[in-house]
This record gives sequence, structure tokens and C-alpha cells, in this order.
Amino acid sequence: MNQRTLTLIAVNLLIFAVGVGGILYKKHQTPPPAPIVQQRPDDGMTNPLPNPPELPPIINNITKAQPSYMNYEATVAQLQTWNKEAPEMTEVGSYGKTARGKDIY
Repeated sequence: MNQRTLTLIAVNLLIFAVGVGGILYKKHQTPPPAPIVQQRPDDGMTNPLPNPPELPPIINNITKAQPSYMNYEATVAQLQTWNKEAPEMTEVGSYGKTARGKDIY
């Protein structure tokens, strides 16, 4: 092997050793995380936030998209269909225009 190859191997070993030393140093210096303490309702602590009301599950009949590439018009039609089928879960709107003047949904 020539001198350049030996120099590159030595430099790579040195960089590796410094990296491993840094990882071990950081691992040794990092304090362990504090334990998680769960409060029980009988601890005398009051919950400052009231329990949220139970909401009924959302039941809808959303259709699946076509399993192939859809062009712009088909994509917009699919978004509008989903919005009609589940208006409580979806929102369709334009966020701007493309360079060709089409809406970005």
C-alpha cells in the first residue's frame, strides 16, 4: 500500500475513535429522565379542566378513490364527492392558483 492509502486509513480510524468517544461521553453525561408519576383522583387533587363530553362516533359512507392515477378534474370531483359524503370530516377549499390558473385544492 502506498503512503496516501495508509494516511487515509489512519485518519478514518481517528475520526471513528473520536466519534465513539463523543457518543460515550454524551451518554455518560445525560441524566436519566424523571419518572412519570400518575395522579389518582383520590389524591385530593382537583382536575382544573372538566371532562369533555362524550361525542357520538361519526358514521359515514365514504367511497374509495380509484386505484389508478386520476387527472386534475377527476381528483377535484373525488374531493367534492368526499365532502358531500362526510361534511363533518372534510373541508374542500382552494389554497391558491397554479401557474396555469387552476385552483390548488
